[in-house]
Amino acid sequence: MLTTTLQTIWNLLPKDENGEADSGSAQLYWQGLLEALGKTRPDDDPVTLLWILENCGMKSALATTDAFPGHSRAIRLYACRCARYAQPFIEHYSEVKALRLAIEAAEKLARGLGNADEMADAASQIDFDQPPYYWQDIAISVTISDDSPDFAHIVTRIYQEVIEVVQNLPGRLNPYSLAGDAAEAKCREDLRREFIRLCKLEGEYGEVDLLDKT
Repeated sequence: MLTTTLQTIWNLLPKDENGEADSGSAQLYWQGLLEALGKTRPDDDPVTLLWILENCGMKSALATTDAFPGHSRAIRLYACRCARYAQPFIEHYSEVKALRLAIEAAEKLARGLGNADEMADAASQIDFDQPPYYWQDIAISVTISDDSPDFAHIVTRIYQEVIEVVQNLPGRLNPYSLAGDAAEAKCREDLRREFIRLCKLEGEYGEVDLLDKT
């Protein structure tokens, strides 16, 4: 089970010059956590990512994934699963080989079968002039290196990008399309179900997580 503390979460929040959360969204996120836990300040009591998901919602849970620095393989694997979800929708337009290579390289790294150089090589093959253009964002996000400051936000970025892909499904005639709404709802449900498996370190998430401990 992925477990952290309020103190860890607080330490990772960007701060302003007064030592407070530096943006309105960060302040809302932090206050939401405190209120849900019935606390007024950070402490070292354990709190699970699953508890945050169930009590604060998906948005807050996604934002908390940066509080698990020792679990980068499992977190990257979830990002890859999200990217795989979007892949069929993107390839409806055209065969995007570089996207497949990026996902495969990131998955290999997560599973301990590849290395950072292979992933960087896959990322270097991204063509920023090839439509549909939003696939590049997914490919870039999934191949962010572990030591990059942006890795802390990999899950939030990938999740949002996948939702955007599904929101722009081929044939969705307008923002009120029932077919588009149903597809988006299913996407959110599927990604939430997979996120719960990450929280519990079920199946392959637990297997790759052990690699971070060796």
